[in-house]
Amino acid sequence: MRVRARTGWPIVGGFILCERTCAPPKAVSAARFEGVEHYWNVTPRGLWVDATPRPAGLPAWPLVESALTEVPLPEYAARAHEPQLIVASEGLCNRLRAVLSYRQVAHDAGRPLLVVWRKDEFCPAHFDDLFLSIPGVRFVKLPPAGRSLHTLCVASDTHPAIKHSPSEAYSWAVLAPNDALRHVIAQQVDASGPRYAAVHVRRTDLHTALPKELHTKDGDFERFVDACRGGGGGGVTGGDVCNVFIAADNAHSQATLASYCGERARIHRPIRPSSALRQTTLLDAVVDLYVCAAATDGFCGSHGSSFSDAIRSLRILNGRCDSWAEHRPDTKAPPPVSPVSTEPHGTSPSAQPATPDSARAAPAAGGASMRERLEARAAPSASPAQQQQQGQQSDNEPERLPFGRREVPSPPSKSGDLGLKAAIVDVLAID
Repeated sequence: MRVRARTGWPIVGGFILCERTCAPPKAVSAARFEGVEHYWNVTPRGLWVDATPRPAGLPAWPLVESALTEVPLPEYAARAHEPQLIVASEGLCNRLRAVLSYRQVAHDAGRPLLVVWRKDEFCPAHFDDLFLSIPGVRFVKLPPAGRSLHTLCVASDTHPAIKHSPSEAYSWAVLAPNDALRHVIAQQVDASGPRYAAVHVRRTDLHTALPKELHTKDGDFERFVDACRGGGGGGVTGGDVCNVFIAADNAHSQATLASYCGERARIHRPIRPSSALRQTTLLDAVVDLYVCAAATDGFCGSHGSSFSDAIRSLRILNGRCDSWAEHRPDTKAPPPVSPVSTEPHGTSPSAQPATPDSARAAPAAGGASMRERLEARAAPSASPAQQQQQGQQSDNEPERLPFGRREVPSPPSKSGDLGLKAAIVDVLAID
């Protein structure tokens, strides 16, 4: 149940098939075997994951699904609570991080989540066009009758209650591309490997929205590529030459970096030159997202990009990244975040609780609305001295989520602790 609460993976009920050690060798099955009620989880792709600690020396036990074992309903489904209502806004990854984090906070409060997801120039597709359904989350195109968009919570960033915490990466575990996209992703991963690094180059609107000193420059990407040639560092595992998968949002950046990488460059689809805000399709964007997340030899993204942040979260979940700022090697990890209130609307301790579903969500630092960024530059940034002072954070890396294993073993028994973090393993890689 803790795994379901953390990741959104539904529970399966059934039995563990046990053999009686005291039964005669020739005893009939009914006298020799016994079923013990048991629960485990299932991922969006149908992979069974059993996080129950097992005794040492017992690597596995047979599980049998059965309707005879009643599965407890999650609290949001067991009670007739009013759903938490948000409007997902801005680009694809802004919407995804809002939906996934608000889902977790709403479910922790025992409420389902209702998401108004409208197609627009920033995100010209519906959620259901790209991903499998999420338990406890319903997507609609229009707000409920009697509710105006101007009175609803508009979200485009991670819920403040879990931002920069281990739960931020956990929240992405429930997301899965649909079958058609999954097939394309698998093909591109095979075509990029067997070993490859990945880069995400974001220019277009982000290039004009951020102060120049915060840009991830072409030279940063080139140094990362050079490290992939055998120099090591930059997040690259070892010094062997590897391919480089390039995810870009415009034709010029894609062609420039592909030329620099030479024959080692790998792309999903050439981008046609255009003056449009979105120069790639959302289908291609999802492929880029998951191919970058699966890179074996490191990733370098664009500072301030929600797309790069999404890749980072998926890589933390997969155990491929142990840094909160993998795509910004010159910065240190953010300071530890103390647990905050998980009220349905996600108010912080320093703020007065807002009326549920009636107040507009304030963007987090650096998370200004895309519309605002496109209309005018953000407020003047801090001076170099202030930025240097703000950058002097703790050298301690945040606790790494221990994913990355290719098996689904049971964690060792721990008194008072089911070892949840040790139980949720790299199922995305084998699922």
